[in-house]
Amino acid sequence: MRTVLGIWLFLATNIHAESLTVSSSVDAVSTSTTVAPSINTVDLDSEQLSTISSACLSRQEHEQMAGRLLRFGMVRTLNWRTAQEEQETIGLPELRAVAGFPRPGWTAYKESTDDEIAAAPTVEKYYELREPRSNSRSLDSYDLLERNLPPAIDFLDARFPRHSGPSSTTI
Repeated sequence: MRTVLGIWLFLATNIHAESLTVSSSVDAVSTSTTVAPSINTVDLDSEQLSTISSACLSRQEHEQMAGRLLRFGMVRTLNWRTAQEEQETIGLPELRAVAGFPRPGWTAYKESTDDEIAAAPTVEKYYELREPRSNSRSLDSYDLLERNLPPAIDFLDARFPRHSGPSSTTI
């Protein structure tokens, strides 16, 4: 039991290490601090936000969100994973549409190197190399298939209508 507790404490301190600050060497260099301004990027009114935050999905809605592939007991886990990926799944193709780039399919997961990015011959290739990647949105995903995301996106668009499409038509 002590071993398990020790492991958990070790992991917890490592996970939260970024939030700790070491100020002994920084104080000697500069004592001034500035607070970054708060930027509100959400384009929803308070009524829409309260509707979304207070919404609960029924068992049938969870099954519908997963494209009726699984029953409720299994579908909650799938929906949790798809919800994590939906923002980028919706947003990145919208950015590509504004730029006039084609929508990419799922490929094997690979991070771009700085050398590959620097050697990009076109703007489109540069964007492809810099675009945020996720192992969960790739052929290497252990949890999701490409076909799992569209039913969830369609369900959420119907349940929580949004202003679909990019906010600007030019870059």
